[in-house]
Amino acid sequence: MLEASHAERTEWAGWLLRCPRSSLMQAWEYGDVKAKLAGWDVERILFRRDGQVIGVAQVLCRQLGWIRRALVWVNRGPLCLEESHGQADLGGMLEWLRQRYVNSQGAYLRVAAPVLRDSDEAGWVGLDGFVCTARPGWASSLLDLSQPVEILRRNLAKNWRNGLVKAEKLQLAVECRTDEEALNDFASRYERFLKARKLSTRVTPALVRLLGKALGDAPPLVIVSRAKETHLGSILLVRYADKAEYLAGVIDEPGRAVNIGQLLLWRAIAELKTVCRWFDVGGMHPELTPGGIFHFKAGLGGVAYRYANEIDAHRSLVSGLVRGACHCAGI
Repeated sequence: MLEASHAERTEWAGWLLRCPRSSLMQAWEYGDVKAKLAGWDVERILFRRDGQVIGVAQVLCRQLGWIRRALVWVNRGPLCLEESHGQADLGGMLEWLRQRYVNSQGAYLRVAAPVLRDSDEAGWVGLDGFVCTARPGWASSLLDLSQPVEILRRNLAKNWRNGLVKAEKLQLAVECRTDEEALNDFASRYERFLKARKLSTRVTPALVRLLGKALGDAPPLVIVSRAKETHLGSILLVRYADKAEYLAGVIDEPGRAVNIGQLLLWRAIAELKTVCRWFDVGGMHPELTPGGIFHFKAGLGGVAYRYANEIDAHRSLVSGLVRGACHCAGI
């Protein structure tokens, strides 16, 4: 049983490598964490044409009361393989999901598909049976780590690069760790950080801890800096397929004063270059991300992208009520 599970995980990871827009939300380990943390059922689907896989989707299903398949959620999926025909394949996959979960099971289906906003490929929003919601799609920025370090540094915004230079001149100690102790220390510090500032986020300390344990083959990277006994800052990055993604960070006031954020992220880029092709800054929405954080992440010089609004589908009175409840709860 364990060998079969390992084989399935390995196969899934291989498919994600072939999906240009793969995301952490579609990683096998993320599905496992959501199942443990929030009680979702997870279904992983391979779409085929003429026997060949053309796309994948990790689907989260939640039971509400006596309704076994009340809410079905596909976050940043389905994913098309590089060899597929893009929009045409995606439309077919979305229709298959609607037939399975809405028509056959009577569920409320919500999809945050990885299609670029304001582009020709966003035509899927006109699919029969789906409605475009007001909920914005994911937005972030990608940095191509295959570029030489000199180019990556040259592409940094001037103010960002100046802050990095000032931090480097202080010769502050920076550690890069992947061990469990470092992860637990980060999670505890992150929990205190959120409570002190009364911040709410879906990237909770519990998710950080569980995800760290789940990503055993490619453990999260914790990058931390201290001055004697004073914690300056630490960041957490996760790896999947050929990407790395910024997941969370804790920057204390002494660290802000010495531009520790720039130093930690630049060190992350140097570390990730040897193992990843892409670095996702972990969310950079022009309307939803706080201005200071948005400009800081934009200063890395990556290529910004933004996906189209989420879509949904429902059919029965019950699934319609679920849809209304989700909208009221901001889900």
